[in-house]
Amino acid sequence: SLEERVQERTQALDLQAAIVRNMAEGVCLARANGTFAYANRKFEEIFGYEPGELEGKPVSIVNLDHEPGGAERVAQELMAAIEEKGSHSYEVHNVRKDGEPIWCRATASK
Repeated sequence: SLEERVQERTQALDLQAAIVRNMAEGVCLARANGTFAYANRKFEEIFGYEPGELEGKPVSIVNLDHEPGGAERVAQELMAAIEEKGSHSYEVHNVRKDGEPIWCRATASK
């Protein structure tokens, strides 16, 4: 029945959400406007943020700013590469909330 299919789909989505939430790797989702839509707990821990604190903030805040406007430029370049290729793996110099620079290996896709 339709009700059973809806319930099965809801259970599957709940399971997927639990897996992403509890992954050992940092995972985030960004909106087309360059802001965070979601970050799992591991991603927040890596970058030193509290649960939910990144939501709505520009993704460029985790990019190390080597020169004025550099963080935003890096974010735009990455988004353009993802748009062009569908996915992109790269190493990027990031920064934690406390200002500590860290290198990250990332894979992004649309």
